[in-house]
Amino acid sequence: MNPVPKGTVLFRAGDASSSFFIIEAGLVRVTRPFEPNAAFVSVFGSGAVFGERGLVAQGPRTATAETLCDSTLTEIACADFADAATKLPDLWAWLARQLLQRNADLERRIFSMTHLRVERRILLLLADFADSMEAVAEPHRLPLTQNDVAMLVGATRETTSTTLNQLQRRGLLRLGRGVIEVGSAVALRAASQSSR
Repeated sequence: MNPVPKGTVLFRAGDASSSFFIIEAGLVRVTRPFEPNAAFVSVFGSGAVFGERGLVAQGPRTATAETLCDSTLTEIACADFADAATKLPDLWAWLARQLLQRNADLERRIFSMTHLRVERRILLLLADFADSMEAVAEPHRLPLTQNDVAMLVGATRETTSTTLNQLQRRGLLRLGRGVIEVGSAVALRAASQSSR
């Protein structure tokens, strides 16, 4: 495990896919460019595995990954993992479970975008990230911009900004420059139950 400072670019789209990462603590933003002015953004928290393309496909990386806060990561060379897995086949089962969890998270995200109001999407997203930040020094200072939140919940920047300001007036969060401060994940989840 290695401590990695906030703002560290772990890899860029086009780099060789020679290793993957496990997040022990912190948050990592992964951005996949689609068009000159469009991108798909994912943010991964504690326990997540990302960057494993080199284990399952040839070719360069298709995304860029950057730490959003001081994080603790484990980097594993794809070749080392594949060698170890020949002796310990359970490693492939472990990786399959990680990818299945990511798929389940993606399905939940799609359901949220298509069935839940923007306010509830935002509350649940921030609660998840607050939980993920428990192991870092400032667990309730989420290093997310309003644009990050908009992309992650599938809403416009304007709607997201309006909703975040309403939540701030209700005392559920505080907006800062590139940071969203929340009181607790429990309070956010409780508020989401009345925001159907």
